[in-house]
Parts: sequence; structure tokens; C-alpha cells
Amino acid sequence: MIRLKHSDILGRKIRKDDWNDIGASTWSLVEEAILEDDEKQALELLDYLYEEGKAFHDFTSDMWAGCVTYVGSNFGEEEVESIWRYIVSDTVLGSEATRGDTLERIYVGAELWRGHYMKDGEFNLVEEEDRYVLTLDPCPTGGRMLITGRLEAPYNLAKTSKPYPWSWNRAGIPWYCTHCTICRCIMAIESSGYPVRVHEYPEDLSGRCRLIYYKHPESIPDKYFAEIGMSKHTSKAGA
Repeated sequence: MIRLKHSDILGRKIRKDDWNDIGASTWSLVEEAILEDDEKQALELLDYLYEEGKAFHDFTSDMWAGCVTYVGSNFGEEEVESIWRYIVSDTVLGSEATRGDTLERIYVGAELWRGHYMKDGEFNLVEEEDRYVLTLDPCPTGGRMLITGRLEAPYNLAKTSKPYPWSWNRAGIPWYCTHCTICRCIMAIESSGYPVRVHEYPEDLSGRCRLIYYKHPESIPDKYFAEIGMSKHTSKAGA
């Protein structure tokens, strides 16, 4: 029997099923409820499915942030760039960076952010004359860490003590967040001459990051290269 009951430990409903049901995937239970025309059960399970997935999502991103905090704290802050380069060295060559035009990259990027379980937030996409601007409100990973106090005790996830090219030449940037500029900006420029997208990290540390996709790479302003210690190489830019 499927039972959704409150958990004092987690502060939300969890599945407290019979032992023979507890291993069944929640998604399969949603499908069963739909097929049985049990709308109430299906909707309740869909809400729970979000909470179930979000818990794992948040734990995973916090775990990565903890690993990077350990490396930087024990081997030097400069190693933060090294570990992120190692972790994302394959993803910078993935489909989003190397295939399709700007619009296709936006659709792929939207898939990524929807997959970050943003029921408790959203992103907004607007087209401007020379670019598309995707605003995270808030970012469901690094932004969530900032908003929920993960950089404070008892979590103590680390942030930059001084400016680095890979932290937008700013101090006080969570080490976790720097993978965005390292992977999608610095490493992409090294590979192809231009960033996959420009990341604007909010001055007020609100978690409302802006991801900017320029319609033509050669029109990306020089300032976005300079703030990460790089120069523009339009000769390498594709259409």
C-alpha cells in the first residue's frame, strides 16, 4: 500500500509504504494512478515526485560543492580551477558547445535548467536585438546555496578570498559557481575562440544569474572576455 506521510526529519511528506511496495519507482506509481483514473493520487504523487527528485538533486550539487571546498581548503584555492577543469573537461566538448546554432544551444540549455527541478523558481527567456537573455530566478544550484546559507556554518561551503579570472575577477564568489565561467566561458574560448554563452554573475549575490546567448559570436562585447582574463579571437568564431 502506498502511503505519503509527514517526516519530522525532512519536514515534508515521504513514502511510508508497505515493505513490498517501498521499492517501486514513484514514476511507475504515477503511471498506474493515471491508468486507473485516480486523478487525486496521480497529482499527489507528481508533487511528491518533484520533492523526491529535488532532494537528490540538491544533495548532489551540495556534495560537489563540498568536494571542491575540501580540495581548495587543503591544497590551495588556486586548485579550484584545476579540479573544475578536470571534472568538466569532457562536457565542454559536448553537444551544447560544439553542435547546432545559437537557437539550438538555447533549447539545449533550457533542457538543462528545467532538469534542475525549478518548481520553486523559474527562468525567463527574452530576445533582444543581438542576443537572447535567460535569467535564472534564482539559480537552483549555486544560487540556492547562497540563499539557503550554505556558505555559512554549519555547511561552510567556500568562496573566493580574492579575485581570479575564473571567478569573474571578483572575490566572494562561491567556489561551486566558478565552474560556470571555467567550463562555458574560459574553456570554450580556449577551444573555439568564444564562450558557449556569457554568464553575468549578480553583483548583489541574489542568485539571479543571467545567461546571455549572442546571435553572432563576433558581436560579444570585449568586456566579457576581459573580465575573465582573456581576449577576443573572432577568427575562430563560427556562425
